[in-house]
Amino acid sequence: MSGPFLSITADSNGFRRAGMAFGLTAVVVDPRELGEDVVKALMSEPRLTVRPASELTSTPAEPLNSSSADQINDLIERYQGDIDALNEELGEARANLVTAEDEISRLKSDLASSATAFAELEARLAGVQEQLSAAQTQSDSPGGEPEKSTPRPKK
Repeated sequence: MSGPFLSITADSNGFRRAGMAFGLTAVVVDPRELGEDVVKALMSEPRLTVRPASELTSTPAEPLNSSSADQINDLIERYQGDIDALNEELGEARANLVTAEDEISRLKSDLASSATAFAELEARLAGVQEQLSAAQTQSDSPGGEPEKSTPRPKK
């Protein structure tokens, strides 16, 4: 590696590995603080992109002055309400997802029960059709016809 630090990004936000969170924004870490095994695990994770931090920029980042820090704090305060509202919407969406998953599970169970009942009814129908066919065959064969009753003369 050309520098002491690693830049790590994930294929999506919220991905966790080795006790750390990664996302679309690069996380810069010192591999000496992580240990060789952790660095190897991070580098072998297919959902992570690990590069020497020096590949990202040729100039070091400038330190924040108090004006920049104040601007950042102002932005955080300005958007904190939006962030909180989005987190609340996310919580509601997750709850709706759980409800929908429960409903899907119930419907799948109902469908399986209905399929079983339908198969049983088909089997009963086949049995009744067999009996009807046998009865028709018997009545069509000679000697299989029931005797016709004739009226008796009155005395």
